[in-house]
Amino acid sequence: APNYPFFKITTDFWRIKYVNLWGQFVEKRLPSSANLGFNRKWGAMHYLSWNTFNWFNVSLFECVLWENADSNGYRGFDLNYANPVVFYRPVEMHIGSPDNVIIGGNFKITIAKKHIFYSQIILDEFKLDDMRNHKGKWSNKYGYQFGMKVYDLFGLNKLDIQAEYNRVRPFTYSHWTPLEAYGHHNQPLAHPLGANFQETVGIVRYNIKRFFFDAKVIIATYGTDTAGFNSGQDIFRSYNDKRQEDGNTIGQGLSNKLVQVDFCISWLINPMSNLNVAMGVTNRDYVVGDKDKSQRLIYFAIRTSLSNLTIDY
Repeated sequence: APNYPFFKITTDFWRIKYVNLWGQFVEKRLPSSANLGFNRKWGAMHYLSWNTFNWFNVSLFECVLWENADSNGYRGFDLNYANPVVFYRPVEMHIGSPDNVIIGGNFKITIAKKHIFYSQIILDEFKLDDMRNHKGKWSNKYGYQFGMKVYDLFGLNKLDIQAEYNRVRPFTYSHWTPLEAYGHHNQPLAHPLGANFQETVGIVRYNIKRFFFDAKVIIATYGTDTAGFNSGQDIFRSYNDKRQEDGNTIGQGLSNKLVQVDFCISWLINPMSNLNVAMGVTNRDYVVGDKDKSQRLIYFAIRTSLSNLTIDY
């Protein structure tokens, strides 16, 4: 999503990093006002990261989103969510609020400094009984990720690989109104595909002297809306528009299949400014229903990183 105004506090002590972030987001799906502009919403986030051991990290995340103004009138920034240490679900219950709360967690395991395994889970709504029934209840809104990184593969210096799998249930990140959806300026704050998708990512990088080789493969399947049917992929659409209570599965709706392959070779000219020349190809096989929208791009580039001339004393 695009940038947004925010206030952030980062606290480091012992093996713990604690981040508080409050932000204001723009909602463009609903009609704007000539005097007030686009609709606004607010968010408050906590992120607690604990390096339990040198090789193990575990983290917790929570976020609440609320409307700038609702049926009860103007709310603005809700001071109930200004407390930097409170968990939001008890606060929500205390004030009787319909605000959207999302919680999550992740962990990372490092083995022999060159093998990293990581995972992440997000819970929007979750009912264990409904999940055990295997009925595909719409309100089981969650997602998860598994991944690994390996450096110096096969003992070859600077040969690195990464593999990752992402999966998010339909209607995750959405709410009854787009003013509480987990997004900003028509873009999700989480994964670009929104929800109702599964994705596999593979990356290989190799560096020898001044030559850099990068290859990436993305394979994704997801379902988008059809006429009159909310598939649960568009996080800004109200979940009240759902067609069915049960039987919701990943990929429902109009089938989308994406296979994207990127390959790039670059040569470093000046290490001081990261000036390099590059050439590459991107092949995108994209099928929507029975329509093939595949594309191929071949590119050449001269790239550099501009120097930061600002010095904070």
